[in-house]
Amino acid sequence: ALRWGDVAAATTMAAAFRPTVVLGTDVGYDPSSHDALVATLAACCRPAAAALVLVEEARFRDVHAWFLEALEAAGFALRERADLGGKIE
Repeated sequence: ALRWGDVAAATTMAAAFRPTVVLGTDVGYDPSSHDALVATLAACCRPAAAALVLVEEARFRDVHAWFLEALEAAGFALRERADLGGKIE
């Protein structure tokens, strides 16, 4: 398992496997983990310019917005968003 915030391990993994896609599902729910998570995702995507695909349940509008802001601050750009009609508080 790759621990969020372990950028050295994420960099080593990415250099060894050179992923073209990094997939995360329901990972942005905890605001206290956003910095570590985003740093890890950035390290995983860097060597091969991998695409980052996230599938998130936006439970709370502010937490989801904070996660998107952290991703943007790390250089990620939102290219597509699909709203499946769930209620966000």
